Amino acid sequence: MQQFASKYVRISDISAYMLCPRLAFFRRRQNRHAASGEIVRAAIFREISRSLASALTTNDPEAAIRSRIEVACSDAEIVYGLPAGPVLEEAIGLAGDIIEGLHVESERLGRKVLLDVLSPCERSQAIYSDRLRISGHVDRIILTDGARRPVVICAAKPPDNGIYAADRLKLAACAMLMEEKYGTAVDRGMVEYVCGWRIRETDIRKYDRMAVLSARNRIVQAGSAMPDARRGAWCVSCQYAGSCEIRPSLMSSLFRPVMLDNSGQRRQETNK
Repeated sequence: MQQFASKYVRISDISAYMLCPRLAFFRRRQNRHAASGEIVRAAIFREISRSLASALTTNDPEAAIRSRIEVACSDAEIVYGLPAGPVLEEAIGLAGDIIEGLHVESERLGRKVLLDVLSPCERSQAIYSDRLRISGHVDRIILTDGARRPVVICAAKPPDNGIYAADRLKLAACAMLMEEKYGTAVDRGMVEYVCGWRIRETDIRKYDRMAVLSARNRIVQAGSAMPDARRGAWCVSCQYAGSCEIRPSLMSSLFRPVMLDNSGQRRQETNK
């Protein structure tokens, strides 16, 4: 299973590399089935997103969303075995902002278009590409004018304008996987920012596709060598902050193959 998993570079690894190469390094080496607070939070906000279409059709959308937030957090605790209290408090506090954001986008897009965005033709599609050597889940696939388009669900507040660079790479990677799976061009996509709800649509640029492949290549070529970190505000909440303080040369040695001599004893490697 590990050999199969390492054959592909995940979309999440590529977007993490855009934020910080060392973040992608740590994520590639953690147990893929292990839960973390970050994973639980993302899963809860994805589930909240999935409930928005039905909540909007009720007489009291905000109350409906609050109820679905509680259910999503309760279910996450059962699935992941981790407390979702902090996320529950955060999400409940954002319920009013989500409703306000949905109202703003409904005015801008029209209610029918908004419901179409929230009601996908396909959801959470896992796609693997031997040609691209990339794998990942497309959060939502919608039909617009007869064309399939990817929607990335982001558990963050939207930027003032446009979309974040890491989300742009996610969209490009999703588009490339969809093109191979369905055999049709995918030239546009959307990012749904659940916190303060906004939908941002953008073209899938050739530059973004090249950036995806470049990140993939760098991740593969890095092997067990820990890359340099890209420091920023995100370091404060990074789950790997403690491990990140280890010297790169020491971390790399932890993943170096062990060499044994003829007697079975560990042999010291020499530089040639």
